[in-house]
Formats: sequence, structure tokens, C-alpha cells
Amino acid sequence: MSPIAGDSAPSPLSPGLYEQVVDRLLERRLAALRRSCIEVTDEELDAGDSHAVLADHLRRVVREALSGVIGEDRLARQVELVNRILRELEGADPEGDRWLSTPPRRLLSDWPLEPLGGGKPERPDTPVALGSLLAGTRLDPSLVSQLRKELASANRVDILCSFIKWSGIRILGEDLRAFTAKPSVRLRVLTTSYLGATDLKAVDLLESLPYTEVRVSYDTHRTRLHAKAYLFHRDTDFGTAYVGSANLAHPALTEGL
Repeated sequence: MSPIAGDSAPSPLSPGLYEQVVDRLLERRLAALRRSCIEVTDEELDAGDSHAVLADHLRRVVREALSGVIGEDRLARQVELVNRILRELEGADPEGDRWLSTPPRRLLSDWPLEPLGGGKPERPDTPVALGSLLAGTRLDPSLVSQLRKELASANRVDILCSFIKWSGIRILGEDLRAFTAKPSVRLRVLTTSYLGATDLKAVDLLESLPYTEVRVSYDTHRTRLHAKAYLFHRDTDFGTAYVGSANLAHPALTEGL
């Protein structure tokens, strides 16, 4: 983040690519660069997507301001700062519905009181609103443990794996069956026949599941699909994506780094 706008001696900018909203501090830096015979390229914001660009800029500024609040009453002062910002938006929210609750809290889930096939789904260990890195070390939750928890609360699932092995399907089989037993869900799987690594038995099991669509790419000459991704969609708009190098195979899901 940039220093505060009142900084009298702005630090130099590193040469390279940017895509950053120009505030007054940055404007002074750019003026100094131009005086130093450095070419600066900028453009006016496009009204078509300016709302997203400005909101992202505001998010960074507000996050820096909130992180700078210290003291025993840190949370209370942060809430007051947020509510002061929201008061400025009263034209768009005259009833103040976007003000923070008292005490401040955040929603984690909502489930029917009646058990859903055995109770409330267990929450994944990683956040659903922030990015996380799973490196496969002993300190990390295993990928298979997280996929099981994701399946329990997802509405739609897309799996993209170059190789699908019976060893991987075997350890996730019960979870996949439980997921596809609900008529409101959808499972889509895309894999390949590249190197003959995908097990036919595994594909047959997936195709036998209800509400499931399986596609296999047989093109091993022009394209070689090598991607691996597990995408979990939720009607709450808080979905999850696992992207890495883990095929649907036992070593990749349990012990691979």
C-alpha cells in the first residue's frame, strides 16, 4: 500500500506494469517521474466498469486504515470507522441497512433445523472468503479431507482432472454418492485418455452416479489437457476452487506435496 497522502517525500516507483487508481500521492510520484524523463502511461477510467475499479481501490484504502487502528478498543473503533463510511452512503442506503450489527459478527452458515441426511455438514478447515495455500505438509489438512467437507455443503461441483484413478475414486466414492443422492445437485467431470492413465473402472463409477455428467477427451495429439481443478459452487455465492497438481488419485489426494 502507498504511504499516507500527506507524505512529503514519496518513495520512487519500481519500473514495470501497473493497473492502479491514481490518487493524489501517486499523482505527485508520476509528476516526478515525468520530470525525470521516464515515460508514464495512464488512461481515464471507463464508466462501464468504474464501479468495480473504484470499489477495489476503496477496499485497499479502507483495509489499510482499519489495520492501523490499535489499542484495547480496536474493534469498537474499527466498527465506528466503517459506520462513518456507510453514513456517507446513506443516499444509496437511507434506512442504514448496511450498518454493522451490534456486536459486530459475521454469518458462517444457515441450515434447516431438520437434520440433512445425518446432521449439519462439517465446515472446511480453510476460509471460503479468502485464498489459502495447501502444500500437503503434515501441518496442512489433507486435500481429501477438504474435498469431503466441500462436497457435503456444495450445490454444484465441477471436477477437471487429466487423470482419474480408481484409487482416488475409491476413497471419495461414498462422499460422491452422498452428494449426488440429492436431486438439486449437479456433478460434472472432465478427464482425458492421455497416456492411458485414467482408469475405465473409475469413469464407469462416475457415470453410474445420478445427476452426473462425464466427458472424456480422446485428443492426445493436438491438445494435452493437463489441468487439475475442483470447483464447488454454492447457492450462497460463497464457492470454493482448488487448483493445483492433484489428479483424482490416492497419492495426490492424501500425501502428495
